[in-house]
Amino acid sequence: MTFKEALYYKKLVNKKVHCNLCPHSCIIENGEIGKCEVRQNVGGNLKSMEYGKLCELKEEKIEDFMFHTIPGSKCLGIGMIGNTLSVSAKENEVENSKLKSINKTPQQIIKEAKNNGNKIIVYNYTEPIVFYEFIKDVAIKSKDLKHIIVSNGFVNEDPINEMSEYIHGAVIKIKGVDDEIYNVLYGVNAEPVLKCIKKLKENKVWVELSIKIIPGVNDSLYNIRKIASWILDNLGPDTPINIIPSKNTDIELIKKARKSAMDSGLNFVYISSNWKEGKTTFCPNCKRAVIIRDDKIENNHIEGKCKCGQEIPGIWH
Repeated sequence: MTFKEALYYKKLVNKKVHCNLCPHSCIIENGEIGKCEVRQNVGGNLKSMEYGKLCELKEEKIEDFMFHTIPGSKCLGIGMIGNTLSVSAKENEVENSKLKSINKTPQQIIKEAKNNGNKIIVYNYTEPIVFYEFIKDVAIKSKDLKHIIVSNGFVNEDPINEMSEYIHGAVIKIKGVDDEIYNVLYGVNAEPVLKCIKKLKENKVWVELSIKIIPGVNDSLYNIRKIASWILDNLGPDTPINIIPSKNTDIELIKKARKSAMDSGLNFVYISSNWKEGKTTFCPNCKRAVIIRDDKIENNHIEGKCKCGQEIPGIWH
C-alpha cells in the first residue's frame, strides 16, 4: 500500500504541518513524524504511513471486547501500528517491532468479514485513531456491518464528531479520572480522554469502558469509586465497565473493585477473568441472569429487555 493523505491537519510555512487528530497537536517538520510515529510530513503534506498495513487480522468473539453488543457474535479484528499515547513499561504491552505486517485494502477487509459471516469489524490491538483514514474508508463502504473501535480516547473533538457518524460502538480504555494517573503513565492529562467519552455518548455512539488494573498505579478501591462516580455523573448507571486484571493481580481485589463500583450505583460491571459471575449480565431490576457467558452464550433477553420488562441497553441486532 502507498502512503495515504492524512485527515485533520493544516499546512504551515516552510513545509511544516500541524496535525489536529489528537491533543498532542504536533507541529511536524518536513520529513519528520508525529508522536504517534505513523503520520509523516512528506514535502509539506501529512501522510498516513501505515495505511492498509495491518499488524493484526483475526477472527474474535465480541465478548473479547464488549459485553452489550450482539452476544455470541464473531467479529473481524484488525489493527495497525502506532499510538497516540506512549506505552508505559508498567503496562507490559506488545512492542510494535514484534507485530506482523499484512497488506489489505478496505475492500479486502470488507470481503473477508462478509465471507466469514462476521457482522462486526473491531478496530483494536494498538490505537485505532492513528489509522483513522483506513477506518473511515472501510466503514463508509460497508454500512451493513457494525463498526467498533477499542481506543484510549486521546483524540480531538472534530475527528470524534465525524467518526461518530459511521461507527456504532466504542470501548474506551481508561486508567482513572485523575490527571495524576495519566501523568505517571503517559505524561498527559486525563481531560481529553474524558471529553472524548462524553462526546461519543452525546453523539449516541454505544459506549463501554474498560479499566486495566495496574498494581501500584490505579488499583485502589478509592480510584474505582472515583471512576464510578464520574460515570454516574456524566454517562449514567447503565454504562457497562469491564475491569481487567493485570498478571498476578489478586482476583479477590478485583471482585472487591467490582462490588465497590456496583455499590456506587453502576448496573453493569464486568471482570475479564474465568469467574463466570463476573462475565454475566444481571437485570438491574429483578437480578435475573439475562446473558450468561461461559463456554457458550446463554441469551435470555428479548429484544433488549429482561423477561421482567426491564430494558438492557446495548446493540442487540
